[in-house]
Parts: sequence; C-alpha cells; structure tokens
Amino acid sequence: MKKRTGIDMSKKKLFLAAIFFSVISACSKPEGLQFVGYKNFQVQTMGLTNGMVGIDLAFYNPNRFPLQLKKADLNVFLNQNLLGHFSQDTLFNIPPRDTFYYPLRMKVNLINLLANIQNTNFHDSVNILAEGSCKVGRKGFFISVPVHYATRRSFNFSGQ
Repeated sequence: MKKRTGIDMSKKKLFLAAIFFSVISACSKPEGLQFVGYKNFQVQTMGLTNGMVGIDLAFYNPNRFPLQLKKADLNVFLNQNLLGHFSQDTLFNIPPRDTFYYPLRMKVNLINLLANIQNTNFHDSVNILAEGSCKVGRKGFFISVPVHYATRRSFNFSGQ
C-alpha cells in the first residue's frame, strides 16, 4: 500500500479548494445593471390618444459573466404620470463587463407624453420611474427580479 505524502495531500486540498471557490463564484448573485444613458428617443406612430415611442437605453453590466433578460413587464412614469407600459418576452443577451443598448418600444398615452414634454420646457430635468419585474439569468436558470428604478435626469427629447 502506497503511503500519501504531505505534498500529495496539500495538492489535493488545493485542488478541492479551487473547485469549491469555482462553484461558489459560479453561483454568486449577479450585480445589478447600471443605467448609463439613452439615445434615439422618437415617437414612432401617433394616433389621437395613443402612440408608440422608442428609445435605446444604455446599461453597463459590471458582472464578469454574460447575462440574459428573458421577460420584462414595466410601467414607466414621467413626473409621476403614467407614460406607458412596456412588455418584452424575447431573450436578450447581455455582454459581460460592457455597455449595451436595450431597445425599448412602448405604447404611450400621447396626452400625458405631450403634457410632460411641455412641462420640461420649464424645468431642466424630469423624474423617471420604472416599476415592474423582469426575469434575468444565465445558462438557462432565471429568477424573477423586481424592478424599481427612480431617477431625476435632464432629458433632451430630440435624442441628441
């Protein structure tokens, strides 16, 4: 019978520790995405009271691994007035440690939108609130995450 030496045992312990830390880091909770900005705000279609607006939102993923957004349902408020509802049910890939643009298209109440645009002429910023939930994950495992994002931002409606 072969006797184990101290070097063999320390290599085994080091190997097991490496596996343990790999599993722990693979299961670590992802950090939240950071809102960076926007571009391309536009009213795409217009009816008498409702329309479709589009905007590309810029986010930074601080995680060292890619993520996926599977489903999102959000109500968006501008200066405490419901601007519209956004719903997305397609898979969106998010690159690791990079900034990406997320295209948001939503049906809006044009009367509220026009009132908010008019009000911003007298203010240098607006209150933006998004509330709802989304499913975020990686490698086929998704969790439902509540979304409550509120900020006060200067907003140029021309998208420039």
